[in-house]
Amino acid sequence: MRSDIRTKTPLFLGTALAATMLISCGSDAQESTANDVEQDNVEQQEEPTGQEDDGIEQEPEEAAEPVADETTDSDDDDHSHDDDEDHDHEEVTDLSGVDLFGEYSAEIPEYGTMVTVTIDEEANTRTITSNALPDHETGEFPNEANPNTISAQDQSYTFPLVPEYVGEPTQAQIPAIVFNGVKFEPGTAERAVCDNGITYNIQAVGLSDLVDIPLGLDFNNAHVQPWGEYHYHGTPESVVDNAVAMSGADEDLAFLGFAADGHMIYHSLSEAYSSSYQLGTDEREGTNCVHEARSDAEEAVFFGPEKDGSLAQDWDFDESYGDLDECNGIEIDGEYLYVVTDAYPYVPRCLMGTYEAPARDDADAEGQAGQGGQGGEAPVEGDRPERPAPGEDGEAPAEGEDRPERPAPGEDDEAPAPGEDGP
Repeated sequence: MRSDIRTKTPLFLGTALAATMLISCGSDAQESTANDVEQDNVEQQEEPTGQEDDGIEQEPEEAAEPVADETTDSDDDDHSHDDDEDHDHEEVTDLSGVDLFGEYSAEIPEYGTMVTVTIDEEANTRTITSNALPDHETGEFPNEANPNTISAQDQSYTFPLVPEYVGEPTQAQIPAIVFNGVKFEPGTAERAVCDNGITYNIQAVGLSDLVDIPLGLDFNNAHVQPWGEYHYHGTPESVVDNAVAMSGADEDLAFLGFAADGHMIYHSLSEAYSSSYQLGTDEREGTNCVHEARSDAEEAVFFGPEKDGSLAQDWDFDESYGDLDECNGIEIDGEYLYVVTDAYPYVPRCLMGTYEAPARDDADAEGQAGQGGQGGEAPVEGDRPERPAPGEDGEAPAEGEDRPERPAPGEDDEAPAPGEDGP
């Protein structure tokens, strides 16, 4: 890892505490109001727990009402998180001028955004409670490739205040949360399944330039999951713009939020820190690989042996190639942080700090089969009633190896991209 390159002062970096994350989501899954579109079932493929998820068709559940009373509204500005300590929240109608490293509670009427951040120093935690509605303009949803409508969620994420760097990568399906309460979830439900048993993960960002698999991403590299949750697959341009506007400074690194291991996550305005992934020069090992059509309006897409970047496994990590490690992280001025880049992997797919992935529910393999282009990523912990037995979240086989016996629907886990395997 190179730590002596183009060191710049990050926006908002200062003396703020970072945080480590144990994801704990609301108990009720959310429903997109546009989920009346019927999807075709596609046979499940086994993938390990991670940033990209499997697709199984599932019925959306009843949408939860925004929990304004828990996240933004309070009859008394002073309230207690425990019996010994009171906390004052800064309650605002936008995030301009907010100390994003402190406590705050925002209800933004223009976008319906509700987000509250609380800190418990004794317990060493920072908690972000959110309805997951972004504080900025989005693309039009539903759209032709994404039939889902953005709707309020009930999410809560808890981070230890001080992250612990361990230097060993751990896969993360939801690697970070933006300061507006919206998650990064870079994986998709789309798969290319090969005759010789290999399954490849189809990427979201930049895919439309390579193959005809519409995913319905907007200008923030985001789209909507079947239960209505808006989320980012790559650089969220509107978030970057807001971060720059709020900072009032001409710095290179714009603060975006907290990674799931507690380290902070940024975007380099000058793209000063380059990814260390590059396209592999060898051929794909899968034979006769195909992405099945999701509807009568689409056609199956076939993938040949040449690597073009449309599949996660097309990319190889080489630490000598760029500035960032395999989790898109780097140490700057003695502080480890992650960088969202405009090149693969775009958003970290793994984490270098202490992090334990939340237990996944039985239907947590990424959303509806064949609906990945329509936002079918996996729900986070707590969104489904049953959990798989220990050991069902297995690692994916290496490329070229036969996959083990396929599990029952809902037990499939996500395949990592090259370089994203855990320790």
